[in-house]
Amino acid sequence: MTEQIREETAFLQEAGQALSEAGRLAKEEERLKEEEAKTLRELKAGEKALKDEIDSTLRKRLKELTGTHDAEITEEKDKLKKAKAEKEKAKNEGIEERIREETRPYLEDSSAKKEEMLNAFRKQKIPAYYATRLYYAFHYPHKPVDLLVLLLFVGLCFIAVPCGIFFLALPESLRSPVLLAVIYVLSVLIFGGLYTWIGNSSKSKYTDMLRMGKETWDDLAANQKQVRKLTRQIRRDKDEERYNLGAYDDEIARASQAVQEAEARKQEALTNFDTVTKNIITDELTQNSSEKIGRLMSAHDEALRLLQEVGEEKRQKDKTLQEQYEVRLGREFMSEEKIEALSDILTRGSASSLADAMTEYRTGRDNKEK
Repeated sequence: MTEQIREETAFLQEAGQALSEAGRLAKEEERLKEEEAKTLRELKAGEKALKDEIDSTLRKRLKELTGTHDAEITEEKDKLKKAKAEKEKAKNEGIEERIREETRPYLEDSSAKKEEMLNAFRKQKIPAYYATRLYYAFHYPHKPVDLLVLLLFVGLCFIAVPCGIFFLALPESLRSPVLLAVIYVLSVLIFGGLYTWIGNSSKSKYTDMLRMGKETWDDLAANQKQVRKLTRQIRRDKDEERYNLGAYDDEIARASQAVQEAEARKQEALTNFDTVTKNIITDELTQNSSEKIGRLMSAHDEALRLLQEVGEEKRQKDKTLQEQYEVRLGREFMSEEKIEALSDILTRGSASSLADAMTEYRTGRDNKEK
């Protein structure tokens, strides 16, 4: 074996070893990539678990804090509501008492006049119906309500009664337009006649007493109108001094102040929670998890460091392969299997140089393919 063949065989051995080492480094790099990704996932999971624990704890503490203060605020608002209700009740009682006092003269006057009218009718032995409000609505109508009463009377006697008799009391076999007309005429004669007879007979017999009764009912209506007017004025009066509500106002003021103070305490507690308590809780939980997080960070840092070292070593090895071996062998023969085949050709003496060995390898390969 010539010196050239020994050198080229040694070159091929070195190339094969370099390729083997590059392959080992590539596998190690892939393993370390998986290890770095795994430790990174564990680190992120640990950090997320810590963040979730912090968020959950902060929400729980904040809910407890707001719940305590909201309960206090609700209690104070209930007291305020109760104080306002008591004042409103006292005011309404005062208003009702004032209405009774200021309308009493009109009510007493109406009662006296009505009693006087009834006594006068009884002394004259006039039927009590002639002293009722309904009689004067029928026979001395001069107000809108009187006209409404008359319309109701007409509707009842001249429409409802005839239709009721015709459609409800009579069998269907007896119903006819002629019979309906007869029933209507009878209703007009009966009710109209009764209305006319009562009016004419009463006015002819008791003219003066009926005039006095009409004046009395007009006076009663005037008194009632004045009572309604006074009632509206009293209810709309905004002046509360006459009802002696000062003690209730003081209680409302105290309750309102208590509500404001409770709300201020809540706001102060929330501000303190945001600026102080939240940081304390976060620091405590972070400190409790610091050992675990630190361990995960160290594991990831170590995996990343090893990955970077192996990566750099692999890049250097790849560079060496390119600069020292690929330039002579070419990319075609940069595999351990082909380098071993070239070395076997040189060892057998089938080729006198590396170039001849490469040519023989190609020739043999082409022959096999044919």
